Amino acid sequence: MTNNQASISKNTMPEKLRLEYLSEMQITSWELREPFKLPELACEDVTDNNPNVLNSQAEANDKAFELPKEKIIDSTSKDVKQVSSVDKIKEIVNNSAVNDKALKHEEPKSVSLKSVSLKPVSLKPVFSKTEKKQYLNLVKWSSAKYTQIVPEQTGSNDNNSMIEKNILIICRHKIDQPANSFASKRGPSNFMQDYLKALVEFGLQNNLRISIQLAHLATAGLGESSITIESYFEKQQPDCSLVLGDETVENLIDKSSDVKSIRCRLNKFSFNANAEAIASYHPFDLISNPRLKSLAYEDIQFLVSHLSHVTS
Repeated sequence: MTNNQASISKNTMPEKLRLEYLSEMQITSWELREPFKLPELACEDVTDNNPNVLNSQAEANDKAFELPKEKIIDSTSKDVKQVSSVDKIKEIVNNSAVNDKALKHEEPKSVSLKSVSLKPVSLKPVFSKTEKKQYLNLVKWSSAKYTQIVPEQTGSNDNNSMIEKNILIICRHKIDQPANSFASKRGPSNFMQDYLKALVEFGLQNNLRISIQLAHLATAGLGESSITIESYFEKQQPDCSLVLGDETVENLIDKSSDVKSIRCRLNKFSFNANAEAIASYHPFDLISNPRLKSLAYEDIQFLVSHLSHVTS
């Protein structure tokens, strides 16, 4: 031991005293954690360049990574099988690819321009032209009692000389127009009773006995009293029809028309060009606006006049 080393060993504190000193000075001792400790070198003897040591170390490393022969044979056989199956798949794929290429590279057949249509193809959807059916909900009521008037009161000398006429009065209602302002299931409303009496009396004064059928226009046939409007006209063949209200005009005569524009004239139904119709105001409009009653009175007169001229 040298003198310096002896002096260092004499001046060196014991470990316990050193730790107490460091704690009093509030100094923490530095210790390397596990990851940062220097590993112990297992090859210190290698520095001697001893060939026996090197060979033994190499043999030990080889044994550490050596696999059993059975496992090696099994693994190689599996790999060989896999390779063979993969090769077969590749072979099939390649053959199909070659076939596809051969098909794609076939010489195209000559096509004449005349056979090719150059007109643009319409992509608009095709809609069916079927229209919704219109139904009549017939009111079970008869106007016969209105025609039982003494001939002297009507200016006719012989009741048997009366000419029979039958008319259909159709009404369809808007949301703000109650249906019972026209008729209920039992018969016409109180307002329509006065309306119909005036119509029958005009007819009797012109030697006409008018039979009246009332019907609500509907888009669905419900109940025994419902019938399609085409079927009704085919069976009953009314002499003329009175169409009440704008809604009825739009559905049966013209979608772009109303009562005001086509009243007091003969019109044709959209579903039957041979059937004649006269348009007039909805009963609820007449109740709400009494000024229209004079116009409705003119429509009734026009209807009776038309029926009279047809008979003469």
